[in-house]
Amino acid sequence: MIFKDVVIISIMFNYTVVLQFIMGVTSSITMLGLYVSFRRKKDDRKMEILKLGLFFFLFALYSYLQSIPLIVFDSIVYCGWGFIFSVFTMLVMILVLFETKIFYLNPLIKKIKPFFKLLVIISTIFIMAILITDFRLPIIDQSGWIIWNANPIAIWAFSLITAFTALLWSFAYFDSARFTESAVSRIKAYILSLNGIIWAFAVLLYFPSTSPSQISFAIVITLISLILSALVSWMPQYLPRKWEEIK
Repeated sequence: MIFKDVVIISIMFNYTVVLQFIMGVTSSITMLGLYVSFRRKKDDRKMEILKLGLFFFLFALYSYLQSIPLIVFDSIVYCGWGFIFSVFTMLVMILVLFETKIFYLNPLIKKIKPFFKLLVIISTIFIMAILITDFRLPIIDQSGWIIWNANPIAIWAFSLITAFTALLWSFAYFDSARFTESAVSRIKAYILSLNGIIWAFAVLLYFPSTSPSQISFAIVITLISLILSALVSWMPQYLPRKWEEIK
């Protein structure tokens, strides 16, 4: 009985679970900041803010799916299914991104959008079919991290698609900085561009990895990027209006 209690405690306080849950909370804070901006805006940017809010809502859901199943059910099986649904959520996030203004106004991304969206849809069916039919239990490492132990073909396909999308995000925001009217907007664009690079790097480290050190590094840098995103989403609420006029 004592051994069972120790196992449950180690699961509940697993580093992956704790940090993914914090990532979910951070993404929720970002979503809330975007919602406040959405309520205050009265121009055509409202729809763009709404789409970004949906993106961070899905990001929060992704993180909760990788943390709450272990916290609530204390089951490695539920943890495995939570991971599969989190992968699906991430693929839906990619499709949402391609409907945002920052993506469809970029000339380069606009050219590849129809082909890449079709690739994502086909790949989603392929990846989910493999993950479900070849269901594998995650491994809780002794150091306190979860190794997802997913089918390597499916998880590498997913990782490459997600990393490429993150790089497109980075390129789109970096390119958009040239057309912004204020220094504050340019800083926000550069921060979001940096986040895209972080996400691309983190995805390739986190999902296919069997190394706790790589997994921990990927989660930590992703959490840092989400904190930056939260700051960017709340920045307009507290900066003096005259700062937005600085060129």
